[in-house]
Amino acid sequence: MFSSNLRIKMNSALLVIDAQNDICHQAGEFARSGKGINGIKRAFESGILPMVEKARGCEMPVIFIQAVYKPGQFEAPFEKLLAINDGEDDSTWRIRVYQDLPRGGDPIFRKSQYEPFHFNGADNGLADWLAGNIVGGFVLVCGFTTDHCIKAGVDALVERMYIPVVLEDCISTRDYKIDDGTHTRTIDLFKEHKGIYVVQTGCVDLIPGVYRGFMRG
Repeated sequence: MFSSNLRIKMNSALLVIDAQNDICHQAGEFARSGKGINGIKRAFESGILPMVEKARGCEMPVIFIQAVYKPGQFEAPFEKLLAINDGEDDSTWRIRVYQDLPRGGDPIFRKSQYEPFHFNGADNGLADWLAGNIVGGFVLVCGFTTDHCIKAGVDALVERMYIPVVLEDCISTRDYKIDDGTHTRTIDLFKEHKGIYVVQTGCVDLIPGVYRGFMRG
């Protein structure tokens, strides 16, 4: 559902999905594909960065989801996308969170598929963290890409009875999917769902100091 203003209560957290070098950096695999990452860079710089600082200023936990895929898991030109290969010096650079955004104590959970709860076929710890911290609160969602990992993450949160808040100016996808309407159609699906909030970050009201006492990973 669309919300013009939303007051975020306690027991909530900010979930940053796949904001990694291969997705966001000009030298990453997405940029090399030639499909454009202007929307991604804009969402990161104008949306995610200030939202992370806003959350930290209110002592809201910031959780990072780090995709780590197998070499060849995706078809060309993304055979190396977010993949660690021991024979390549730069492979760990690929998966690092862009601009080294996490701080000490921020929970980081690895995933190996679109949805954020599993890594190599096993629970990655995110489910337990949320169960111990998000009781009657919201999960604010930002990151990439709108039509793949964001949609899969939001759907998984709904299935697990959480209330996702999609931060519209903090998500994006490759430019050609913005141009062909894929990005907008996915956001419209979120807005049509009664269990999902969609809001701009400027309309999110965080309450300082009520998010203390969370487990830090």
